[in-house]
Amino acid sequence: DDLNEADLWNVRLKTLYTPTDNLDVTATVWRIRSSLDGANTFSRLDPVTGEEWSEPTMAGTGGEIGFIDTELDLYSLLVNWDLPFATLVSATSYTEHELDFVFPLFTAGLQFYNDSTFRTDALTQELRLLSLDDSPVKWIVGGFYRDATIESDIDFYLDFGGGVTFPLIDTYGDIETESWAVFGEVSIELFDGLIEPLIGLRYFEDD
Repeated sequence: DDLNEADLWNVRLKTLYTPTDNLDVTATVWRIRSSLDGANTFSRLDPVTGEEWSEPTMAGTGGEIGFIDTELDLYSLLVNWDLPFATLVSATSYTEHELDFVFPLFTAGLQFYNDSTFRTDALTQELRLLSLDDSPVKWIVGGFYRDATIESDIDFYLDFGGGVTFPLIDTYGDIETESWAVFGEVSIELFDGLIEPLIGLRYFEDD
């Protein structure tokens, strides 16, 4: 009873701006927050005897429930610009994400904790040029770019009680990724649209 209480909320603001008949800009801000008491370690079986308990129990935690907190901020900007010969689309987004948790583990008569935090920052940009809808020959050309970093702070320690702890794993590191791509596609409607051959190519690099 009274376990895994969660507080969840999210709010999204989306605005559309049309300065001219052939240009519209959509901006979006999205914020998500999640706070969960407990570490999702419910079990119906006694880990020592293997017998089934009468109701689900938080097994292997030593009576500690831990927590999981999540924060997400997403910002995006979408631009559609109708040109005389094609439509230009620009899609930009920036994401900030943080996962913070304490995972208790009780084993061999000792109390362990995994206290870790992961933070992600990611920027993406895509540009596309699309042919007009009323043309029998349809084509797309574009490019894509992404730059993202994940910071991991992992702390795994043994707790003897009374404020006495012993570190087992204490590490901090980054995972960085940068990628880009160029792509294109062309198709043509034949026999009043009965057949539409299409060919597309994409080249990408990811470091």
